[in-house]
Amino acid sequence: MIGKVSVILVNWLQSHEKRVNHVLIGVGVNLLSDSSLPSITHINDYLTVPCVKEEFLNEVLERFKYIYEDFLHTDKFPFDDFYSNWLHSNQIIEAETTAKETGHGNKLRIVGINDYGYLKAKDIETGDLNEFEPDGNSFDMMRNLLKRK
Repeated sequence: MIGKVSVILVNWLQSHEKRVNHVLIGVGVNLLSDSSLPSITHINDYLTVPCVKEEFLNEVLERFKYIYEDFLHTDKFPFDDFYSNWLHSNQIIEAETTAKETGHGNKLRIVGINDYGYLKAKDIETGDLNEFEPDGNSFDMMRNLLKRK
């Protein structure tokens, strides 16, 4: 069974006038199996040695501390590291938002995220660059479908 075991949401607002960065990070990880929630995928379902939640949290916080300290000293979000590990790099998706006349959406290739956190995707047919606002769209990962909320 394929399923999502974790999610990381990052909102970054940069004020150029005040030279201030505001970063809000939310993390959710499914560690432990729960038989009452059979549709949820858990990390421990795939490990030979079960993950202990306190050890996992300690490791996450240690890694976060390193990234955060680097961010404070360089004033840059570590996008290179992010993109090298990002699941959606170069993924082909369909944009339901473009399906008004044809009945199906355009095929797009995900190329990254812009400075404001919008998903950037190029139309495979035309080469046009599209940017999708996170608050106005949702991405169905299992169907590779981007649609309006």
